[in-house]
Amino acid sequence: MPQMSPLWWSTLMIMFISALMLMMLTVYFLPLKEKGSMVEKSEYKTNYHKFMW
Repeated sequence: MPQMSPLWWSTLMIMFISALMLMMLTVYFLPLKEKGSMVEKSEYKTNYHKFMW
């Protein structure tokens, strides 16, 4: 078990960082494609974060 735990934590951190980067990219690029007003962008981001959490 002590030999397996560092591998497990490294894979978990890699998965977490990759998911975080994907979420940041989607949050950054989706409002640019929508071409809405700032209020619509903020509402979309709040709805997206509510959906994620």
